[in-house]
Order: sequence, then structure tokens, then C-alpha cells
Amino acid sequence: MKKMFYERLNELLTTKDMKPIDMANILNVTRSTISQYLSGKNEPRQERVSEIAEKFNVNEAWLLGFDVPMERTDKQELKNSGIILFSERLKEAMDSRNIKQIDLAKATNIQPSIISRYLKGEYEATQENICVLAKTLNVSETWLMGISARMERSPDNTRCGGMTYICVYGSIPAGMPLEAIEDIEELIEIPESWTAGNKSYIALKVKGDSMYPKYLEGDIVIILIQPDCESGQDCACYVNGYDATLKTVIKGINAITLKPINPNYAPVTYAHPGEVSILGVVKEIRRRV
Repeated sequence: MKKMFYERLNELLTTKDMKPIDMANILNVTRSTISQYLSGKNEPRQERVSEIAEKFNVNEAWLLGFDVPMERTDKQELKNSGIILFSERLKEAMDSRNIKQIDLAKATNIQPSIISRYLKGEYEATQENICVLAKTLNVSETWLMGISARMERSPDNTRCGGMTYICVYGSIPAGMPLEAIEDIEELIEIPESWTAGNKSYIALKVKGDSMYPKYLEGDIVIILIQPDCESGQDCACYVNGYDATLKTVIKGINAITLKPINPNYAPVTYAHPGEVSILGVVKEIRRRV
């Protein structure tokens, strides 16, 4: 049975006789970041997984929970040992479903460059991305990971039931289609039931302190995409063609005021319609500690 990333990371610390602070110092991250990894509250981005594997001289696939040796092994040795690589299974699934790389990227919200690296065998997918890829391609997660199992997907071999994934953006430039934005921080889960009625969601990482104390820098806000809102709702808005900003929207006659929560920032009133457009309304705040 495939292990979770956090289990393998704990095993790595034990094997190397290290403490979380030692790992944090080597990776140049905070101790709280490592603690989140070790507890399973958060998974690192793909680049960080590769960095951990390289710096601690372990097999990246092992670190991600695959049933392979812990020691770093080149791809050819894995092939010779009879282990089927994730990259090979991904190619097979794409061929079977007749889906192109660019279409898979759009359907999964995984950057095309990341999909390309998966196919080249340069990256092993994180557990979250395995989940979303398997669901999109309608294949078994276990099979996709290279384990001897049936390719067909069934309700009892998936961890994704009832959940779907959306992108967390670091910024959202005005006028650019969402699928063209490359400033993607990570993927997060939301209940699939939220999308009933063709509702769409994105997530935005909070920057700055204009909405303090309700929203803190680094918080993730989940946005229900819709072109209008009620007065008093917190929304992601475009102002005169600039990147999306998070503010409380106050509607008036032929005017709209974007109001920060932090009293150190002044509200600004704009002509409406014309200067402000609504991207969506805040559905939920997620905060990591």
C-alpha cells in the first residue's frame, strides 16, 4: 500500500537521525513549514519535493510514497528492476483517453510545464496531483502510480471522492484568461458539491495587510466566480485594469466603494459601472498555522 508523503518524511528524519529544525535549516525554510509537512497538514510543491530528495540523497519516488527503494536510483535501474514508472503510466493513460498534454493541463489546472516534466520523468507527481490526474483521466490512482492494479477506476480505489481541486493564484492580472495565468502557488481541495449548478471557484493568496485583521498575509481565500455581488460582501475586484484586489464592496448610486478593513487604509470610491469589475465573492478563508 502506498504511504503518504508525511510518513516518508518522518521516516527520513529518523533514518538520518535529524530533528525538524535541522531539516528546516538545510532547506532554508521555517520550522513551522517542516512541522506542517511532518503532520500531513500541508504538502510541499513539486520543486520542494525534488529539492528534499536531492539534498537528503533519497529516491524522489520513495519520498512520495511509492514502493521503491529509499536510495536514489536512476530511471534506467528502476526500469530494469521491473518497476513501471509514473511517467509511463501517465503517457499510457493519455493515449488511452486520447487527450493531449495541453488539454490535460487545462482540465487539471496543472501547469503545462509540470505535465511536460511528468511525461519526461523529471518529476514524480505529488499525491494531490496524482489524485486530480487520475480523476481527470478516469483511471485508478494505484495503477497510475505504477503499482500492479487494474487501470479502470472504481469508487473504492480513489481518495478523491467528493472533492475537487482548484488553483491558488499568487496574483490575477486583469484581462487575462485564468487558464493562461502562470502564477499558480498550489492546488487545494474544495467539496465537489460546491460546483453544483456549474459554479466555478478559484483561490487567491492574500498579500499585504489592508484587510487585517479578518484576513492575514498568506491566507488563502476561496472565491466564487461571479460578475456581481451584494453591498457589504468581500470580493476580488479589478480596478481600472490592475491585478485583482481583495476589498469589501459598498455599492452606491452610480458609484462603488472599495473599503479596506484595516483602518490605516482609506476607502476609495469609483464611478460605477466603468472603473471596477467584480471577479467573485469570498466563499471561505483558509489559514495555515
